[in-house]
Amino acid sequence: MKIHKLSLLAAIACGLAIGGCSKGKDAAMPPAKSGGVTSAAPAPGAAPSSGVTEAPAGTAPGAAPSAGVAAAPTAPTAPGTAATAGTPAPAEAQAASYDLRLIAEKGDFAKYETAMDMTMKMPQMGAPKGEPDKAPDPIKVAYSVVTDYKFLGKSDKGYTIESKLVDVKAPASTTPKGGMDMAAMAIDGVKQMKDKPVKMDVSPKGKILKQGSSVDDQASMAIQGMSQAIGFQGILFPDKPVKVGETWNSKLEFSKLMGGMGSMLQGGKMSMDDVPVETKFVRVETLNGRTIGVFEMKMNGKPKMTMSMPGDAKTKSSGMGMSMDMEISGLTTLRVDTKTGMLESSNGTTNMKMLIKMSGMGSQAGGPGGMKMEQAIKVNIKKL
Repeated sequence: MKIHKLSLLAAIACGLAIGGCSKGKDAAMPPAKSGGVTSAAPAPGAAPSSGVTEAPAGTAPGAAPSAGVAAAPTAPTAPGTAATAGTPAPAEAQAASYDLRLIAEKGDFAKYETAMDMTMKMPQMGAPKGEPDKAPDPIKVAYSVVTDYKFLGKSDKGYTIESKLVDVKAPASTTPKGGMDMAAMAIDGVKQMKDKPVKMDVSPKGKILKQGSSVDDQASMAIQGMSQAIGFQGILFPDKPVKVGETWNSKLEFSKLMGGMGSMLQGGKMSMDDVPVETKFVRVETLNGRTIGVFEMKMNGKPKMTMSMPGDAKTKSSGMGMSMDMEISGLTTLRVDTKTGMLESSNGTTNMKMLIKMSGMGSQAGGPGGMKMEQAIKVNIKKL
């Protein structure tokens, strides 16, 4: 079956758009069986473990912090979300070291709502004939989703978790006249995932050890957010206890989000560079007897994706190749329950610029210079 190149391009655009729409990731978790807090500060002169930048000197050893928070996001609130304001935790909690990890039992359950607002510009798609640089109106997509998470099992390696999209609301979308209905394609793709359970194995530090390889499995991951390719619920915890002011590094494995497109390539290949991520422990907040760590996660990179698809002898179609140069920058604020390691709330903005070149596309892809795309994505997540 021959795939029209514009259809493949549209699929890429929708994949990136949905990937930017972080899905609900918060948990209604019962109190942890054991704490995730180390009350004493590291011994003087002790070297931080790999990947963690030591906090400034002069921080007093802390007692175990009191409990938790979900504070208001600093970014504009997307439709459908409402943040809960928190208060600064006591000085002892601010000075303590925290051994961040998932702590759950079989049967534990979590429910989250995510609201996403995305604007996409494709200057050469739908532009007047002969005027490829005359930009049409941007494509706008907004929707909210509710996701259930259930812990199916526990082992020495971590947890088996099932996620299921249980509700989708799509209040608004616009598509330029004469353009492909990218907004409808993106929203329809999300709705198709409703009520489809997806399993994953996750380490206590949030690393996704195993995930399904089907289109549905990987689409579900993409819908839950670009940051899902960093770790469970968008964050990968460091290997050692950390304090306010410390940072650690991880990466966004973009190929995990786009892996579901493999079925479209009909024997072809796809590869994509990772994007570096830096996470900083900003402060500690409290709410309703819980202790919440507040983290800022920054990602900046210029990944490149390449794709190839062989020809089809039966239809006499030639093979095709594609390359996409990207610029990605993003800032996300996450609030995490320090006892359970579960996300309390999250808000962030990601901006992407893309230059797509496809062999044989000609004027359909903006000529030899390729097609330009821009996306601005705002995501707000809250616990239900």
